[in-house]
Amino acid sequence: MANSWLRLWHDMPNDPKWRTISRVSGQPMALVQSVYIHLLVSASQNVTRGHADVTSEDLASHFDVTQAEIDSVISAMQGRVLDGNHITGWERRQPKREDQGNPESSAKSAAERKAAQRERDRLQKEKSQHVTLGHDESRGVTPDKDKEKIREDIKDPPISPTGDGPPTAKSKPKSQPIDYQSVVDAYNECADGKLPLVQTLNEKRRRDIKRLLSELTEPTPEAAKAYFQRFMDSAKPWHFGDNDRGWVANFDYLLKSKTLVNTREGSL
Repeated sequence: MANSWLRLWHDMPNDPKWRTISRVSGQPMALVQSVYIHLLVSASQNVTRGHADVTSEDLASHFDVTQAEIDSVISAMQGRVLDGNHITGWERRQPKREDQGNPESSAKSAAERKAAQRERDRLQKEKSQHVTLGHDESRGVTPDKDKEKIREDIKDPPISPTGDGPPTAKSKPKSQPIDYQSVVDAYNECADGKLPLVQTLNEKRRRDIKRLLSELTEPTPEAAKAYFQRFMDSAKPWHFGDNDRGWVANFDYLLKSKTLVNTREGSL
């Protein structure tokens, strides 16, 4: 078998030639198209591809019609889709399969393309190895010697200027633990009788105290007390409840960064 596949074009079922052939032959269009499909298969299987050798008698038996009806269809196809027993446009619509290769167009088969790719990969690998070898020779040092040198550097680290051993990074001073309760006590002392006192020290307030101290010049309870006192001295009446909502500033309000900035700048 020369080829186990053949091709149909997208507009084949709606080609107006079938209606013309049906009208000229006096046969239904379904029979016209069916006969043409069988002619295509026969032409694809033929040693001389494109030439159908199926007989009218065989087609008539297959479709259960008379041989005269098949002959009328084939006769009407002449000059339209047939030229004798040759399918018109066969070479254009049924090219040789690319996977099998095509000596006429120099198209390679899949196996040939794969072999060519392997050969290109082999040549590229040899070229890369040659470049790497040339680079190592130009340095006069083999990769193994480089590795040995690196291992020696690791085994014998440089000695510090004092001769006491390898230099070490300068250690950072440990931060002092935060005295959260002292900050709370400082606030309660400044706010006594004016603002609500702090009764509970939860995790959120601990985080806020830590952030407050980081924004002060000195991160100490004394600096926090000075900040609370400055707020009390510069606060407006509405901070103490003189407003239409009866709102009063409290410890959480004083811990806000915005309050700290306004207190510093005197823009309360």
